[in-house]
Amino acid sequence: MSSFNYYRYTHGTTSTAAAISYATKKMFNPGQGDRSSIPNIILLITDGGSNDKQHTFEAAIEAKTNDIHIITIGKWALE
Repeated sequence: MSSFNYYRYTHGTTSTAAAISYATKKMFNPGQGDRSSIPNIILLITDGGSNDKQHTFEAAIEAKTNDIHIITIGKWALE
């Protein structure tokens, strides 16, 4: 936990949809080292409120469609 506290919360918007979409499209592909025999998991640490709930829902559905699991942790739970 002390490593996590190194990063200060700077306040601002929470682009949860963009984070999920980026991971789904850019990180989980063979060109980036994705292996079909290993489960794909996004560990999403957030301040708790997405700035666009509809797009976040759509991005999560896209991840699920691509067999990507999302584990979400609220930042405040780590303090």
